Amino acid sequence: RDSSCDWSSDVCSSDLSDITELARVQAELLSQKEVAELASDAKGRFLASMTHEIRTPLNGMLGMLTMLESTPLNHQQRSHLATLQQASDHLLAIVNDVLDLSKIESGKLELSDDEFDLPELAHRVVGIVHSRAAEKRIAIQLFIEDDVPQKIIGDPLRLSQILINLLTNAIKFTDKGHVIIRIFHTKKIGRASCRERV
Repeated sequence: RDSSCDWSSDVCSSDLSDITELARVQAELLSQKEVAELASDAKGRFLASMTHEIRTPLNGMLGMLTMLESTPLNHQQRSHLATLQQASDHLLAIVNDVLDLSKIESGKLELSDDEFDLPELAHRVVGIVHSRAAEKRIAIQLFIEDDVPQKIIGDPLRLSQILINLLTNAIKFTDKGHVIIRIFHTKKIGRASCRERV
């Protein structure tokens, strides 16, 4: 009888020990999760603040460049101004990329639903990366199929960022020749869409 009681006590003691250990591990995991969430929120706030602080003077620069464009300039000065505008636009896109990364990680990225001119956007993107391609003596060729609509609905900023990233990588890994961006229209049942291929 005494032996049986001792054996039962050992089993109960072992079960209680396992439950205590499990509770400790669960509490530790919960604590680590809370710390990770706090760190993620802090990083998001920091990136949002940093990108805002960078955007403010950058937008001021872009505004001044636009004003400068309306002043009398010779051909060389206008060429230099265009390069500055393209570089500023590209820098602004990089800043937006940093903020978007934070939003993606926190699940808060939202896409806009605006009407914009697709051919104009494509030509603007090509202009932004043109100087980088020219440094490597690489030509950028843009082809837009005839049936591609001029006005489409979507997020022009995100599309610009995607195209800039694709073209920048294409230029980076192209030693000679040219980089082609082709925009064509695809039709599916009940909807139509445009696709870009680099």
